[in-house]
Amino acid sequence: TVDPDAVWLLQGWLFQHQPQFWGPAQVRAVLGAVPRGRLLILDLFAESQPVYLRTASFHGQPFIWCMLHNFGGNHGLFGALEAVNQGPAAARLFPNSTMVGTGMAPEGIGQNEVVYALMAELGWRKDPVADLEAWVTSFAARRYGVDSKETEVAWRLLLGSVYNCSGEACTGHNRSPLVRRPSLQMVTTVWYNRSAVFEAWRLLLAAAPTLAKSPTFRYDLLDVTRQAAQELVSLYYTEARTAYLNKELVPLMRAAGILVYELLPALDGVLASDSRFLLGTWLEQARAVAVSETDARFYEQNGRYQLTLWGPEGNILDYANKQLAGLVAGYYA
Repeated sequence: TVDPDAVWLLQGWLFQHQPQFWGPAQVRAVLGAVPRGRLLILDLFAESQPVYLRTASFHGQPFIWCMLHNFGGNHGLFGALEAVNQGPAAARLFPNSTMVGTGMAPEGIGQNEVVYALMAELGWRKDPVADLEAWVTSFAARRYGVDSKETEVAWRLLLGSVYNCSGEACTGHNRSPLVRRPSLQMVTTVWYNRSAVFEAWRLLLAAAPTLAKSPTFRYDLLDVTRQAAQELVSLYYTEARTAYLNKELVPLMRAAGILVYELLPALDGVLASDSRFLLGTWLEQARAVAVSETDARFYEQNGRYQLTLWGPEGNILDYANKQLAGLVAGYYA
């Protein structure tokens, strides 16, 4: 049987993912073949690569402006808060707009809560947040239950750096050398000044004696510490690569030694202080949904595959990389 009142829900990802095929004529042919209003399209990656702009608002079909943000559930501080803030209102005001709502479509959660807090709030706003610096200051105060000069400045630094991604830099993937297989061609460039992350880290450490009882503060302190370590990995990797290419043994041994024997073990130890950053927690969560020991072993194996090989044959290596204690020391190192 067929529901005569059915509305098809369609991801707009195909138009974004293969633009070389989906030209104006092809998009119009597909969308125009369905009566207007009988398709509801998710513009999945609208904060970075909105499709409605180049399809005349999906040729009259209603769509939902979605923030994707995260691919693979990767750890790493990143986001496009300004684009998220401005995007829904801009889509609503687009000529002949057919936008009917906002949504979130991340591949993974449990990270970068500030990004999702802003997006959730925008679903209730007619206009963008007028002052993002004031908003993020208020976010920190609500998150920790107290006003703090150190955390206020720290969050403003993060807003202007890791959370200020724009354009092609906003891939939603963590490609740090920390979570990639050894190579001399790894990417170390970022869209922000790393010094902002280090200063935010210092400020949160300074606030720790006052805010240590706050579980959200402790989580953020660990997460920013993790991010600072990620930045240091890139810097020491760059030093080691340069020394290797220049055939300079002493600088190579120094940089590589710090990276392998000091920094990565220290990061693994820090991550081990919180159950949310444990490989064991990840695997236990996979096993917990099983109804038999056979299923539990199967789900655990798939949990391991997802983090590393993606599939049993290395289908997309490190696509869903995560910085977990046990994984850093036992796999990435």
